Amino acid sequence: MHKSAIAQRFFLIVFILLSGCGGTPDVQLLELSSNPVSYDDTIHINNCGGKAESEQTASRSFATTIDGGAEFKAGYEMIVEGGISAKYSQYRNVSKSMRLIAPSGTNMQFVLRWSEEVHAGNVTIGGATGTYEARVPISVEQVSSQDLGCSDIVQIQPTSSGETVSQFQELPTTPDEAARKWGGQSQWWEKLSTNGWKLRGTLTLTVENGWRIDYTDTNGNIKSCGDKFEPGVYGSVTVNVVEATLWYVPGETKCPSWTVWSQSHP
Repeated sequence: MHKSAIAQRFFLIVFILLSGCGGTPDVQLLELSSNPVSYDDTIHINNCGGKAESEQTASRSFATTIDGGAEFKAGYEMIVEGGISAKYSQYRNVSKSMRLIAPSGTNMQFVLRWSEEVHAGNVTIGGATGTYEARVPISVEQVSSQDLGCSDIVQIQPTSSGETVSQFQELPTTPDEAARKWGGQSQWWEKLSTNGWKLRGTLTLTVENGWRIDYTDTNGNIKSCGDKFEPGVYGSVTVNVVEATLWYVPGETKCPSWTVWSQSHP
């Protein structure tokens, strides 16, 4: 038997089961609440390497959700959705949107505030019961926007054609990655924060641009932002250390006053 004939028979059986002698089962909708809600949505557009504006449109449209569990027979969901759509037909084509633009060389973060009207209630069909929600978008506003900066981008020398090339600097996220990046054994490395690593072990350490290193060298001398006479060192640099703390601080050229060596090396 051909697949098309099998499919036709299947849908005929489903239709008969759903329709029975009395036709399509009636959908009964009982709205229990109608409440306005609002929520914030954070959207990122990373255009650090772009040469032109990057555009994104955020949108919300009329939407329904149904929760009927196993009691809902096969195919009932579509019938219920049709019933909800008919009940709230005046909202079916309602949508709200916001156009967002990130200029070239920016890493933008936008916060949007959406407002919706949520209609909720119970649904009954063919002896099965469930719940439904119909969400109607009302408005959207931009709460804030800021350029987070392209702090994880390192500029390298221009090519022979004179074009400047940018590349992302991968930041270690595990001790194994730190060991692969700087050397030593993974157990020597401890993550301090999203941009900091502590090393306990003797190592010849090469630090790239964008990093600051507070350390004790093999002669016992301390270079630290907590010491105004022997401040920390900024990459790129190669040093011999027995202990060190590395901070990824692109753009920093002077030790911040709150940085204290003892905080990371008790």
